[in-house]
Amino acid sequence: IPAWVLERFPPSPRSAVDFLRPLIDEGMLLEIAEADYAEDTDEHLAALKQIWAGGDLDAWHPLEVLELIRWSEPEDPFWKPGSTGIRGHQMRAFCCAILLATPNEEPNKETLIQLINSVLLIGTAATEATGRFLTSQFERLGLDEDRPFFVLAVVALLQKLDSGMSISPKWNLRIGFSRQRRLNGNNGSNSMKMTEPPSGSSACPSAICETINGRRLSPKWRMLPPTDLWANSSPESTIPDAHHPHVRPTEFLTQRFLSEF
Repeated sequence: IPAWVLERFPPSPRSAVDFLRPLIDEGMLLEIAEADYAEDTDEHLAALKQIWAGGDLDAWHPLEVLELIRWSEPEDPFWKPGSTGIRGHQMRAFCCAILLATPNEEPNKETLIQLINSVLLIGTAATEATGRFLTSQFERLGLDEDRPFFVLAVVALLQKLDSGMSISPKWNLRIGFSRQRRLNGNNGSNSMKMTEPPSGSSACPSAICETINGRRLSPKWRMLPPTDLWANSSPESTIPDAHHPHVRPTEFLTQRFLSEF
């Protein structure tokens, strides 16, 4: 990982969980514990309270209800289990953060996008804490698994927090990760398929990523905010690349940077 990214987001494996813990009250814990048709509520609640108090993240019992709340949609008042509004996003982010930080759980790109969408709505401090958590996870990610999605999430958080980020750091970000790919023996077979957005759509970019390494991106990944991550930047903002002299920075991030993992 490029040094400037680590300086911006010093790795911290519990930073997301520990930031979100104070946002959760006992009523929210109970609602999470009851998510599986109120089955084993007492056991789930006891395990959740241990995590809520700062305990270990490897308890078995709350996993089922954490996974159920992970899929909640706080913008949908009819979605159950889960809550609505900012309360629902706090609950969902808390559950996703625990799942992603649990040592014996495999990283999951759909859990990640649920977390990212919620913390971006919760606020700047939550976004910062999530960035520090994400940079702590790269050592456990395989190059051909969910790693590109974690990188995409880091880039989205960086651009959300530092909207004035210069071209140079973006360039260095691509170089740093592609260098790591080469050092780890990746043969460059990773690929990304681009597609045009729906006609007349103002939210979609001029070219959006449809697949990474043959894995189709869900609509939430394709519409990941901020839209500047995907949208064209100003014509005069070009990256000094001998092979792609006219590629604009954000086009470079989608078409070249992500494809070089």
